[in-house]
Amino acid sequence: MVNKENCAIFIPTYKRANNVLTYKTVRDGGYTGKIYLIVGDDDTTADEYIKKYKDQVIVFHKDRNKTDLE
Repeated sequence: MVNKENCAIFIPTYKRANNVLTYKTVRDGGYTGKIYLIVGDDDTTADEYIKKYKDQVIVFHKDRNKTDLE
């Protein structure tokens, strides 16, 4: 059996903060583990993602090839 504490789902997304169907589908399917949304720093709706999903959002800085976690 997979330990959910050691697993996460990463969903790349762009300009659809109010309509992330993969997130909804996974949750509706019963997944209770961690989910992270990967958004680019050029996404003009990044603040909407952060407001809605809080610490589940990872911003990728394309010019540096790094995330906001590095």
